[in-house]
Amino acid sequence: MINLISMDVVETPEKSVAPWVGANSLLETAAAERVKAWWERAQRVYPPNTQKAWRCDWASFMAFCGPRGCCPLPATPDTVAAFVAYCRDAGKKPATVRRYLSTIALAHRVAKLMNPCEDEAVQLEIKGLYKAYREDSPENRTFVLFLPCMQESSLGRLRHCCWLPWR
Repeated sequence: MINLISMDVVETPEKSVAPWVGANSLLETAAAERVKAWWERAQRVYPPNTQKAWRCDWASFMAFCGPRGCCPLPATPDTVAAFVAYCRDAGKKPATVRRYLSTIALAHRVAKLMNPCEDEAVQLEIKGLYKAYREDSPENRTFVLFLPCMQESSLGRLRHCCWLPWR
């Protein structure tokens, strides 16, 4: 389902079941029924690509939780903060991680559970993600600009005579 190293979707998750109701969930029966009822209505209202994004986002979160023995629903704030840190270390862009968190928050809202994404630990990890992304962004890198001289060398080629750092 998910390549655990790159967190890319290898195959499409099951479409008929709400993506966040699964074997790893510790949802009580009433909450599971609320999620299933909501999913039935959502399939009629939301576009297929939105549903696919939810399934893929949730599959990524479950791929993170599974090997660590963490419960994805209900998730603890520490689990979600660790997921954000993992995404940062994997080089995920902030917008992608925000989308993952939006799906995690939606799953908890639908089940009428506390949203772990609002916790301060998660918010600090998000700030760290943005900080790391800004530091690694291309506009903060120094490039080397070379200007060829108009002189020909003895071999008849232009020489590179000037190397300038450029930001």
